[in-house]
Amino acid sequence: MTIAPTSLLKRFPLRAVLASGAVLGLGTILTFAAFTDEGSVSAEFSTGNVDIAFDGGAQGTPTPYVSKLAVTDAKIGTTVYRPLIVNNLGTIDFSYTVAPKVDTAVTTNSMWLAAALNISVIRVSALDDCKDDGVGFRAVEAAAAAAGTPLVTVPVSAVNTLVLPVSPILAGTKSTLAAPVRDIFCFRVALPGATGGTVAENNAEDSKLMNKTLRLRFDFVATQTAVK
Repeated sequence: MTIAPTSLLKRFPLRAVLASGAVLGLGTILTFAAFTDEGSVSAEFSTGNVDIAFDGGAQGTPTPYVSKLAVTDAKIGTTVYRPLIVNNLGTIDFSYTVAPKVDTAVTTNSMWLAAALNISVIRVSALDDCKDDGVGFRAVEAAAAAAGTPLVTVPVSAVNTLVLPVSPILAGTKSTLAAPVRDIFCFRVALPGATGGTVAENNAEDSKLMNKTLRLRFDFVATQTAVK
């Protein structure tokens, strides 16, 4: 005898339900949670600074730093040697330029003193090379002359033509033997007096220089070196 499928369902309804439930139950059992882990990464970005300073750390801004270059009570025949240190106190290497200028409006006819006063500059490796006796300065001067590159001396009236032998300066935190973290300049300032005339004429010219004052100014601009 043939039994129709509907008859089987009618005869065995419980088995059909149980079989269905067994399949659903098996599917639930095979669902698992996954292992996980977490982590984060952060980074800070900051800028460095360019900081040019002079001698013991003077900033020279907003007012100019009154340096050791000053000379008082000079007379005919006076020659002085004065150091100036240029420091890199920042965190970024820099190169720099210098623009010298003279102010002759301090006293009447100060331009006479500017024309009579001579100035020259060298770069030295240590302050001991820029003592008052001028021994270190003259040694550098003699070596330059022997090498065919004589030292340039100009009247203060033409100080804007004076070229300081500047060099790129490393940041103070990057001191190496390859480059300095400071430049040391030695200036020679001399008042030789008039020449070319009679003694009386020269004395008359020199006497015009009494009680005169002028002011020198050196404007420094430091710029970060190219990114390597």
